[in-house]
This record gives sequence, structure tokens and C-alpha cells, in this order.
Amino acid sequence: LLETTVAFFTTAAIAASLHAALDSSRRAAIGWSALSGVCVVAAFLTKGPVGLFPLVAPVAFLLLPRSVSEKREHAPSAIAAQWTTVGACALLLLAWPAARMSLTDYLNQQVVAALAGEREVSGSSVTILKALLQGVLLPMAGVGVLAIAAARRFVAPLPRDLSRALPLLLLGLAGTLPILLSAKQAGHYLVPAVPLYALAAAIVFVPTLDIVADRLETGYGRTLVYVASAIIALGAAGAAVAPGFGRDRGRLADLDAIAEIMPRDQIVGICPESNGDWGLHAWFERRFRAGLDAGGGRGARSIARPQGARAIARPQVAWFLQTRAARPGCPPAECAAATDPARALVLMTCRRAE
Repeated sequence: LLETTVAFFTTAAIAASLHAALDSSRRAAIGWSALSGVCVVAAFLTKGPVGLFPLVAPVAFLLLPRSVSEKREHAPSAIAAQWTTVGACALLLLAWPAARMSLTDYLNQQVVAALAGEREVSGSSVTILKALLQGVLLPMAGVGVLAIAAARRFVAPLPRDLSRALPLLLLGLAGTLPILLSAKQAGHYLVPAVPLYALAAAIVFVPTLDIVADRLETGYGRTLVYVASAIIALGAAGAAVAPGFGRDRGRLADLDAIAEIMPRDQIVGICPESNGDWGLHAWFERRFRAGLDAGGGRGARSIARPQGARAIARPQVAWFLQTRAARPGCPPAECAAATDPARALVLMTCRRAE
């Protein structure tokens, strides 16, 4: 679900860069570029390197026709302002020990591992390209065909319009193609780039859609547009909201059943078979501010003691969560059910070794 937030920040970063390219004042261009840099940093902090592609926006907008972006001499200042802002934020974060440790752990455990294929691996090395074709380009092409059919012809855009669409298309590709470097790919990773593809396609089809709009201005055409728009809007809203009704109803009941004795701000052990249930992790964080640790199902560990002292073996957690996905014998022997064992989620208390 992070792509939604990333898309907000990357789109804002590109919009700010576009303002910088269009503004006739050097000071305003620098201000917009600095804002773009802040949004890039926010996108990176949301989901790592995939949020960095707006850094090429000031360069891409150099391709805009001169009639649109007349102050090309501001481009070096805009690029420098954006990159300097990102660099300054990076230095501030690295100077903060807690942030530096968090970022280092994230890069090692997420980014490097994903590039090396040590985390989740997609079924194909070109999954993102298949998703781009099937989920973005083909639907847009289908809408374009409908527009051409409604206009009864295709009106080619002017070269000036194509030069406006090209930077947006290139930015969309910049937000898509680098994902090919990772063995971990998914269709929803496209979300931040989709607005750019949509805007580029819109520029291409605007001349054709102008004809359709002129025809709909006569007779009952305008009423038809209003009715169709209302139906589409209501249908989209319903489709967005409907999955939430009754979602996780059974799980919420199980969480309610353990809420009375479930401790807050604790680490709770789970079996490795349940570790991939990300919804379970999310609900425990949301409801109880509790972390789920699959290592808790592997028995005791040796806790380091000062040199010369004997290491003491202790269970990793004082609490354990048993789920129906757990294999028989997974919960540690020193753990006993503290809630209804007939439910899908069973909270267990674990006796610590002395």
C-alpha cells in the first residue's frame, strides 16, 4: 500500500519541477525546485530508491518547446536547487544516529537483498513490463480507440503537443524501467508512474477528443455526458469502498477475543509459517503496537553476557501467537494457551527459563 503515498510525493515533485521550468523568475524556479527536492526526499523515505526518479524531471523538461518553457537559462539553477536540497536532507538524516541506523538497516535488509534476489522473487524478470503493457498501455489504447470511433477519425497532435508529451513519457519510463534491476517486482509498483503515462496519452488524444466534445455539445449530448460521468464516478466510488465492508471480519473478532489480555508494546512470537501474513503483522501493530517475531518459534537463544560470565539461555519472548497456519509442534513447549484455543488466533504465555 506504500505506492499510494509514494505516488503522491513523486507527482508533487514533478509538478513542482514543471512549475520551475515554466516560471520566468529565477528565484521562483529555485524555490519550486527546492520544494521538488523535499518531495523527492519524502518519496524516498516512504519506499526507498523507487521514489528518486523525479530527480530527472528538470532535465526531462528541457525537451519542452521553447514556446512553453522560454527561460532555459534557469535550468542549471533549478537542477542544482533540487539536487542540493536532496543532498542537504541526506546529510541531516545521516548526521542523526537513529535515522542513520534505520536507513542503513533498510538498505541492507531491503534494497541490497532485493537486488541480490534474496528477498521475495517475482515469477519473471520482466514482470513490471508485462504489468505496464497489460495494466496501463493496453487499457489506454482501448480508450483511445473508443475516442477515435466516436470522432470517426484520428486527429494527429501537432509536433508542439508531442514535444510536451515526450518529457512525461520519459519520466514515466524513468519510474518504471529501473525496477527491472530488482528480482522483486509487482504490478502495483507501477502506481507512481501511471499519472505520467496518463497525461502523455491525454496530450496525444486531446485533438481527437475535441471533436467528440464538439459533437456532444448539441442535442442531448451534454446531458448524456453528465449522466455517464455521474455513473462512472459512483461506480468507481462503490468499487473502491465495497471491499472494505466486512473485510477481515473474522480476524477482527479473533483480535477482540485476545484484546483484554494482549500486552501493548511487546514482541510476540509466531511460527515461521505465519510470518508471511502481512495483514496479521499490520493488525497487531495497529491494535496493540506489538511486533510479531518468527524467531520466537525457534526455541531459546543464548543471550550474550559479560566476558567470563556464563551465557544464560532464555526463551526469546514471553508471549506467543498460535495461528491455524502453524505446523504441529511449532509453539515452544514452555508456552501455554491464555485465550480460547478453538479460535484461529490463540495467545499463549511462555514461561521464561531461569
